[in-house]
Amino acid sequence: MSEVQLTAPTPEERAIDHQLLASIFISLSAAGLEVFIGYIVAHWITVTGNKAYGWIVSVVCFLLVVTGGLLAFNASRKLGEDDDTLPLHGRRVFMARLSLLVTAFCTLVVLAGTTVLLTVRPND
Repeated sequence: MSEVQLTAPTPEERAIDHQLLASIFISLSAAGLEVFIGYIVAHWITVTGNKAYGWIVSVVCFLLVVTGGLLAFNASRKLGEDDDTLPLHGRRVFMARLSLLVTAFCTLVVLAGTTVLLTVRPND
């Protein structure tokens, strides 16, 4: 009977894992910032009638989401296609796809926050 031998991940595999976790964290942070800071800035927009701070929040959050998306895309490109014979590689491919999905969802959240700036006038 053959024994299972555990191997430590290589530095490249660790770098990909860190890249994927950073991608998810950055994307979710951008969506959270858009919701919470955007809500805080909405009061300021109503009081002053100036949407500049709302646009700044939206642009910063959008740049964060793009950064998270680029990290996820770069990691998925390094991994290539899924291979059923390598279970650890399959886990990384799953994480890369999950990262891209989370980034897409967070992009929709940021775009929704930006749409509010386009459609609502101060004091509405």
